[in-house]
Amino acid sequence: MDKETYAQPVGLSSQDSFQTVAIEFAIEHATELGIPKLITDALTESSINYKSKCVVTRNPSTTCHTAIVARDASWDALEILLVSLYNTYFLNNKKLTPNDRATLLIHNIGGGHTQFAAPTTTPIVSALSETESMLFIVYSDSSVVTRHGKPSGVGFLEIRGKIGGTKPLTIGDCPDSYNIARSHEGILFSPEQRGLEFFGFARWVNKNGKSGPWGNMFGNKIP
Repeated sequence: MDKETYAQPVGLSSQDSFQTVAIEFAIEHATELGIPKLITDALTESSINYKSKCVVTRNPSTTCHTAIVARDASWDALEILLVSLYNTYFLNNKKLTPNDRATLLIHNIGGGHTQFAAPTTTPIVSALSETESMLFIVYSDSSVVTRHGKPSGVGFLEIRGKIGGTKPLTIGDCPDSYNIARSHEGILFSPEQRGLEFFGFARWVNKNGKSGPWGNMFGNKIP
């Protein structure tokens, strides 16, 4: 399977356009891609909240430090949902056409000007239970366990996971895939998956698409 990632833009205007396009696409193709209404409703609600906070900070007569903090907090909440949307329903989805991928800013890993060697270390991963229906992925590298960061040249943490049932014996027993760009990103689960055990294996993938060795299995109960 090709490894895919997406280019999340920086800047308020670009972020607003990015989330609007992604959410509208998710709503339009929800049936085809199997996106539950609960997910699209949560995205819509979070987007409306974010846009309302942006309106306040764009107006010189209403903006202030408190308004900016509230806007940034609302974006952080929306970003968690967007990351989960991409990881669960967009990345490596064969139902998406090349035009769909271009619309969603999805591209294959690889082809960078700097050629990085394949990672040789393994990630050390924990799945933290902090919020209902979510697990937050915190990682460090086996070479520097005290720092929550990726090794040099690594693009993201690739997770292969399994929800519920018996503990997987191999990576092949894990049908779900997630790409985690930053430590403490969350994975959002559906309500019916609450209380089930999540099992996962993880490895580093560098900016040229080369993968490192799989680390030890980790997991937690979905809250």
